[in-house]
Amino acid sequence: MPSPARTLSLSTEEGRDEIWEIFTPPHRQWVRAMMVTNSADDVVGLDGTTNSLTQGADRALLHLLRENCDAVVVGAQTIRRETIPLPHTTPLVVLTTTGDLADHRLLIRGNDTERLIIAGTAEALEMAARTLGDIPFEPLALPTGATGSDIEAAIGSHVQGHDLLIEGGPTIWSLFSSVIDEVVVSVTPPPTDSHQGSPRWWPGGVDRWHLEALFSDDAQMLYYLQRTGVRGVPSS
Repeated sequence: MPSPARTLSLSTEEGRDEIWEIFTPPHRQWVRAMMVTNSADDVVGLDGTTNSLTQGADRALLHLLRENCDAVVVGAQTIRRETIPLPHTTPLVVLTTTGDLADHRLLIRGNDTERLIIAGTAEALEMAARTLGDIPFEPLALPTGATGSDIEAAIGSHVQGHDLLIEGGPTIWSLFSSVIDEVVVSVTPPPTDSHQGSPRWWPGGVDRWHLEALFSDDAQMLYYLQRTGVRGVPSS
């Protein structure tokens, strides 16, 4: 039987603690993907970014998950398309195949606790050093053809932690699809069918996903917490 509905708030410390209790990974090694979409399965809005999709508590929930993971992972295309602030305390890992990040939209505040990690082949890291100019970053060398599992292990070793938040975009979600334990899907209202919360384009299908919790907010956003049994999570 599902638990009874209750009201939670991201605007108070007590509320955030309650929400984090639900989202706390059941294992130290955990890969969570988060995305915002709509009833048409779009992952960017008409402006080409997620800004025109996100509503309600979506950004506040993202901030909570960012604060409590060991690393945030995005692709180079994401930092070219969107303004991405470096988290205050959590390393931001940018995956790149070319290393050409000259047109990035990273927001760097200059705090001592900020960490930018660029992950790619040796050639890509050389290009990143040239195109990022004076922006300091930690290089993380990856072999050509590295799989999601390879990259998960490399990032975990580099940051000394294996709780990862994969923010996308679609290429990065696809790359990590074989090791993702959890998907948090923020859906812009209104839902249109029973498939909502499980994107049709998700690599490998959605048969193994189990809906752990469903949230809503005052803007009628829906937040799906879905898990698999890959690392021992109950699937029923």
